[in-house]
Amino acid sequence: MENLNSVTEELKDRANSADNPKLKMWMNKAIALLNEMQARGVSPKDIDPELKVLRRQLDGDTRYEQIRSFYGMLLDYCRKKLNLVPPKYYQNQWMGLGMMIFGIPFGFMFSSSFDNFAFIGIGLPIGLSLGIAIGTEKDKKAKAEGRQLNI
Repeated sequence: MENLNSVTEELKDRANSADNPKLKMWMNKAIALLNEMQARGVSPKDIDPELKVLRRQLDGDTRYEQIRSFYGMLLDYCRKKLNLVPPKYYQNQWMGLGMMIFGIPFGFMFSSSFDNFAFIGIGLPIGLSLGIAIGTEKDKKAKAEGRQLNI
């Protein structure tokens, strides 16, 4: 595969001829991500292992799980090598972290101060909201720095 245009064209052809709506959706997501990577100047040589995986998937009976896996590999490449993240990446990441880091300790404090462990669940929404707030700020910072993908 010489360039990303040929890959996206083949994926568009496959997406148009696919009967499975999930397969179409994941192919369109992969096309959008490949177009964004091409706009940012990523060379096909840089993502050659991922493209070889895609070639094997397209040669056989293609299922949406395979294309979803390819999409995940491309996102991992963007995140690890190019320091680019998808929209709401940090918000989704910090939602769980906030419940774990802030929510459980706050719930434990409430339950031990009231001497009733039924109040341990009160901390989870507090941690959830703190985590979303932190993640949203990190997403805004990534967008301001130009590190957020437009997909």
